[in-house]
Amino acid sequence: MGNITLFSSTASFSNLLDYIGPDSIKVPYLYSNLMLCSDITPFIKVWVDYYEDEIIGIYLLYHTCLHFYSKTADYPTDTVLSMIEEVKPSVMIFEEKMGQRLVDLLPERYKLDLGYIAGMQNSPSSYSNIVENANREDIEEVVRLLLVEDIYQKVYTYNTLRQQMIERYDAGYGSVFCVKENNRVVAAVCVSAANKDFIFEGGLIVHKSQRGKGFAQLMLKHLWQWAKDEGKFCLCYIESDNITSYKMHEKLGAEFLSKIYKFI
Repeated sequence: MGNITLFSSTASFSNLLDYIGPDSIKVPYLYSNLMLCSDITPFIKVWVDYYEDEIIGIYLLYHTCLHFYSKTADYPTDTVLSMIEEVKPSVMIFEEKMGQRLVDLLPERYKLDLGYIAGMQNSPSSYSNIVENANREDIEEVVRLLLVEDIYQKVYTYNTLRQQMIERYDAGYGSVFCVKENNRVVAAVCVSAANKDFIFEGGLIVHKSQRGKGFAQLMLKHLWQWAKDEGKFCLCYIESDNITSYKMHEKLGAEFLSKIYKFI
């Protein structure tokens, strides 16, 4: 049995990042959020499970979303379930092996939303003169666009999504790129997580009236070029049933790296 301890926001998180190491692409949200932890990020809580002074598991709560990672292949599912019962998250994200073990054990209120982590290291990239950096005031329009989609309606209210996007934008790691017509946002792609190694693409949306014009591909290539210029590579999450997004990323050279088990 381990010893789960709430990690102090004033402590060094470098040993936790080292523990995750190259598996960061399997848990990109957890890894990126660990880099943000400090006394000015009250919306993030971290618990560490130790056994004989060695890390065997990391739990991170970002607002109401619980993330987990362990290198231990037989990490006890009972411990994870106890943490879930204590924290009562609205969303949970696990890498593939733990997700497979939990899928039949979780309370019935949680439904599986399986997805893929894709990498765009070898995808074509170029800036587009119709894609621009969104400003802070544009975020409200982007939120309204996103909330038309079921994937966002299942998880967010307008206020919670707006709050999180504003937090990321103000903290300097939540860039948004958009296309406008008549000074209104009609398409956008967001950076939903970032660290020194990679950025995480999220929130790709095109207004229904503007689809079929190639805006999605232009924005993706623009984002990927921006990431390269920042010295980083780009990852993204694609729902398994989002065939359109899957095929578009595949066509653009995305490499599918791992699965993510998201429970909502």
